[in-house]
Amino acid sequence: MTIQSSEDRILVTPSGVLKERLREEDLVTLDSVGERLGEGGGKLSSCWPNFQHVYRLRCCCNPY
Repeated sequence: MTIQSSEDRILVTPSGVLKERLREEDLVTLDSVGERLGEGGGKLSSCWPNFQHVYRLRCCCNPY
């Protein structure tokens, strides 16, 4: 799962953590180009490239 929390911040659930047991500190925080911000969170899910593609398409079709 992923959500864009602001124009330049994306939260992504990590790989290997049960979604029903997620804690705030488990989330991976990325910038708008997919670079990790800070030390928090675990390993990015293998689905991240798919999510990243959707964000890129959305930005092209529906600018802020």
